[in-house]
Amino acid sequence: MKAIYYQIILFVLFASCTGSNKPDSTENTQDQPPPVTKSINCNTCLDHPQKAAGYGWFSDADNCGNIILYRGSLTDSIKNIEEAIARFNGASTLRIQKIGEKKDTLVVKLIHSEIYTQQMGTHGANEYMLSMIYSLTDHYGFNFVDVRFEEGDHGGQPGVFSRNKTGVGKPGKICE
Repeated sequence: MKAIYYQIILFVLFASCTGSNKPDSTENTQDQPPPVTKSINCNTCLDHPQKAAGYGWFSDADNCGNIILYRGSLTDSIKNIEEAIARFNGASTLRIQKIGEKKDTLVVKLIHSEIYTQQMGTHGANEYMLSMIYSLTDHYGFNFVDVRFEEGDHGGQPGVFSRNKTGVGKPGKICE
């Protein structure tokens, strides 16, 4: 008899917990705010916290998966390519080293390139490469960057790149 009693109590509890929480149609719902919908901004320059205090170019992804490049407002204060490389290295776990210059081409090497080719993933590697190319060709007299590294699973191939030929595609939007 006790077993039936406990089953009835459990049934009543279960039934009361699974009821609908929707308001009755007789309730006044006019005082409730409309539902919030999130707008998706694709290829849109938004205020980015790094833009106000950033050196060089940095990337972010919009809600549609496009790479958006931002030019930091302090970029013009960088006086030479050595300082640009130091600032760029300070903003990333991956490091580049200047090997030399050939006319309007800067030659750099990725130090510990396995981070770029194995750990960043394809999208992260693309963001890194775009940020590097734009940062190093900003206002230092270089139009090309000869990037040298050991190839891996992600991140493209070594080569000579410019803002028009990045090796990883064009950014979705450039925000200066």
